[in-house]
Amino acid sequence: MSLECLVKVSQILSVGLTFIVGLITLLVLKRQADLMKEQKELTNTLTQKQMKLALDLKKADSLLEFGRRYDTLLEQHGRIIGKDIATDTNFYYHRFFELLFHEFRAWQKRHLDDDIYEDWLVSRRRDVDLKKQIGTMSYEEGWRFVSDIGIGNDDFRAFMNEIHKCGNEKIREEVRTIMNRHRAAEQNP
Repeated sequence: MSLECLVKVSQILSVGLTFIVGLITLLVLKRQADLMKEQKELTNTLTQKQMKLALDLKKADSLLEFGRRYDTLLEQHGRIIGKDIATDTNFYYHRFFELLFHEFRAWQKRHLDDDIYEDWLVSRRRDVDLKKQIGTMSYEEGWRFVSDIGIGNDDFRAFMNEIHKCGNEKIREEVRTIMNRHRAAEQNP
């Protein structure tokens, strides 16, 4: 074999080897890109699960806190019943509707499940019909008292006024419609 032939074979082998090395490099880079994409997807999934867990924990904390505060109000309610003490009654209703305002804000931030909040709102609507006295005031009178002094914010007062006006026939549907409208208003300022 001549030197010229060996040089050509060497050049052909060099080009072939360069092609193979380039192909292997491309395959390695493709695999690396696939692994990076997979890692990013796993990281996103993990982040989403962590965020859901954090929200679930916040919901549990909110329920426990609102339950504790409501229990405290029930104890106070028990001390007021049968008494004719306007100051205690005013204080009770102020605390009660302040709790409802905090529940409203927690619900808007998705720290309370819709089903639980809906149940609470249906109970508030039924409180209007019961006309039960606590101390010197009914629920409705208590609402007017705290509403007049500016409890919560305008959105909360409008929300509760709508809840209080729901009919009895389709109360859950009306409550859910009001909730959807006020949730949407919060999300689209």
